[in-house]
Amino acid sequence: MAQSQTANVPPQNLDAERSVLGAMMVSESAVSPVIDEVKLKAEDFYLDRHRAIFACLYDLYGKSSPTDELSVIESLKGRGELEKAGDRVSMLLTDVNLAGKIDGVELAHFAHDCYPEIRVVVTSGSPLTRSLPDGATFMSKPLLPLDVLREAERSRH
Repeated sequence: MAQSQTANVPPQNLDAERSVLGAMMVSESAVSPVIDEVKLKAEDFYLDRHRAIFACLYDLYGKSSPTDELSVIESLKGRGELEKAGDRVSMLLTDVNLAGKIDGVELAHFAHDCYPEIRVVVTSGSPLTRSLPDGATFMSKPLLPLDVLREAERSRH
C-alpha cells in the first residue's frame, strides 16, 4: 500500500509563522527573544517565503539594523529575494503608528509606489491628518473584524 502524500508533510502552523514574522517587523522588542531565547532558525519555518523573511530579519538583527517592514523589503530587494518572499500581496493593512523608523502613512505611500495594484488600508484611533495614496482606505479604530474581512475580500477582486 502506498503512503499518502500527507504522511511526508512535516508539522507546521502557518498562522504561527506569520504571527512571529509580523511581530518581529512591527516591534523590535520581539526580535531578540525570538532569535536569542527561542533560538528560531530559518530552517524552522515551513514555507520558503517565511524562511527568506526570517533569514533577512536575522541578518538585519545581527547588524543592529532596523527590522521594520520597509527595512525588510529593501533588504530582500538587495538580496534579490523579494519575489521569493512573496510577490502575491493583495492588501496592506497598517496602523498609522508603527514601531520602526517610518509610520503607516509613509509605508502606505511606499507600498502604493512599488505595488500600485495592492489595496492599502490605513487605520488609527486618531483622525488622519495626512493624505493617503490614491485608492487607499482609512479605517478608524476600533476595528470590527467583519469590516476588516470585507476590506480583505475587496482586495481579492
